[in-house]
Amino acid sequence: MFYNMRIYATLCFILLFFHSLAAQKRVPAASGEAFSSPYSVLFQPHKLRFAHIRPALTTLCGQYRAQTEREAAAQHYLVIVTLDGFRWQEIFAGADSVLLSDPLYTPDTAIYKDCYWAVTPAQRRERLFPFLWTTIAGQGQLYGNRLLGNYVNVANKMWFSYPGYNEMFTGQPDDARIFTNIKVANPNENVLECLNRKKGFCDKVVAFSSWDAFPAILNEKRACLPVFSGNENRTKKTLQATLGYYQQRKAERGKRWPKKECFDALTQAAATEYMRNHHPRIAYIALGDTDEAAHAGHYDRYLDAARETDQWLGELWDFLQNDPTYRNRTTLLITTDHGRGYETPRQWRRHRAGIRGSDQIWLAAIGPTTPPLGEIKQPMQLHQQQIASTIAQLVGSNFPARQAEVRAIETIFGKSAETRLITAKN
Repeated sequence: MFYNMRIYATLCFILLFFHSLAAQKRVPAASGEAFSSPYSVLFQPHKLRFAHIRPALTTLCGQYRAQTEREAAAQHYLVIVTLDGFRWQEIFAGADSVLLSDPLYTPDTAIYKDCYWAVTPAQRRERLFPFLWTTIAGQGQLYGNRLLGNYVNVANKMWFSYPGYNEMFTGQPDDARIFTNIKVANPNENVLECLNRKKGFCDKVVAFSSWDAFPAILNEKRACLPVFSGNENRTKKTLQATLGYYQQRKAERGKRWPKKECFDALTQAAATEYMRNHHPRIAYIALGDTDEAAHAGHYDRYLDAARETDQWLGELWDFLQNDPTYRNRTTLLITTDHGRGYETPRQWRRHRAGIRGSDQIWLAAIGPTTPPLGEIKQPMQLHQQQIASTIAQLVGSNFPARQAEVRAIETIFGKSAETRLITAKN
């Protein structure tokens, strides 16, 4: 429609121009001229009467501008953020009292209780996630509080990272082929590459990740979309922007971050800078500090990583709401790839098939098309595989699910979703 309007305006201008020329008196041939071509009028000086065509041109320009504004307003943008391996328990109830009080997992218990502990779960979760429980809870939606019967689970049977991200972006688990974290190219088409091939999205889809497996998970080569992963985010600019954070974390750990990873602060800085300069339609940011801290057995750093991510999410949302391109046209979608164990403190460090809780996840969304329902307390069962179709619909497109029964999460769009009252799960 945008291009048709432009062509229409150009043709109208040309027709009006020649109509104006035809209305002029024809200048006689100069003395001694052998002949006067009927086309010579085009090359003779004329004083165009633009007053005759100004109203029409003004109308066309107004229509063109209005159409351009409508086209821009119709564009939807999406930012997806994942916190690797972060449990729903901390999202909805804040810091865990057992892990917070155990010196094995939280060496300086007094300081961390002062930072994150409070009497009620509502107070604790707001201390840990002030942006999530003020802005998103007030203007968006949160899913996954199992204490209220609101369940979000992975559908795959592996219950760790690669299978989770595969399910999230392809819309279907693939336990037969995706059953390890080994960096092999994903054979399944994902929603990001599907959208990247569509008109209006080509070269406007990008991913950033702290873990260097994402070029394989998203099959960067086949998808033809840029995936800035791991050490690729350690640019001079991002290091300068996060120098204090980087030096502090390095000192805490007493050693360099693993080569396959980079600090989330670097990934966040790289993604924010890219969005500011290039304004992609879809940006995916995969963070990993929470999972790394949990595997290392540091509950204190696990909480710190979550709190710092919440602060960055607040800054990111402020940027999106103040940028002319993104303002009032962007949805922020936040989730995780898997849960963690919960039956013993030791199990919190792990996640895999057989460890209860590893398949339990959560989801949050805020944006112009998402009704402000806050914490969803209605009993329902959602699955990770629904996220792919939800991503496509949030930007006004579609991603056909390989299983007909897999639908987008319709409540995110204000539609009445089919909810199923289910028997309480462990």
